[in-house]
Amino acid sequence: MNINYKQNRNKYWISFAILVGLLITGMALAHSHRKEQPLGSVQIQIKQHSPIDTLHFLNGKLIRSYLKNKAKIDLDSISLAELNVGEVEKALRQNEYVRHCQVATDVRGNLWIEVEEYKPLARLWGNETPSRYLTENATFFPTSTNFALRTLLLTGAGVDKIQQDTAFFAKAEGKKLFEFLQYIEKDKFWRAQIAQIHLDSRFELTLFPQIGEQEIEFGTAQGFEQKLDKIKVFYEKIIPNKGWGKYKSVSVKYQGQIVCK
Repeated sequence: MNINYKQNRNKYWISFAILVGLLITGMALAHSHRKEQPLGSVQIQIKQHSPIDTLHFLNGKLIRSYLKNKAKIDLDSISLAELNVGEVEKALRQNEYVRHCQVATDVRGNLWIEVEEYKPLARLWGNETPSRYLTENATFFPTSTNFALRTLLLTGAGVDKIQQDTAFFAKAEGKKLFEFLQYIEKDKFWRAQIAQIHLDSRFELTLFPQIGEQEIEFGTAQGFEQKLDKIKVFYEKIIPNKGWGKYKSVSVKYQGQIVCK
């Protein structure tokens, strides 16, 4: 009884060892074959922020060029054995327009790259500082020579102060201004209506709408929701009675008042 048990146990371990050996051999052969396999097609996808988002700062050609020139990774000549997926990801994450990326290869040796760009909240155009985009994370990235994204424009001396103060959006007035910009971006009506915001050196705001020629004196971003409600009253009750050309400026900066000139 004991002899049969020992024989069965030995047969089990022999079979197990053979199976493990076959698996190791198979993996080694697959790895060897993969090293000899040339790099297949390169699939590059720029992630969309919305279904109508079709314009991007980057494209497949620019990404290939960036990897070749900045990271010395030439996707047109590199072999699968030479390709380091981690190095490709690391290089792409250093690109100023890239918020997140994923890089992988499949069993056929194809390379897959998915890139998510930063989403602009507004474009800053100061008097002395270079034009840059403000992101939804309160960070900045440069404009592109490929195309100018249509987004809310911020102008004036206040823009220079914002760009020169790295801690601006951590301060009370910066937080409130950023909250105001986020509110505009998320609201379909105001996103379509407000084309430009001018910030003076005291961060007093003047709004320029897409429709109409009125300059809207807004004051600071403090209490912006109530001020926007007053602008809606101007559009819904005053304009229908007086017409679009009656007033050149509207002020909602004072509490409880709408001043039209």
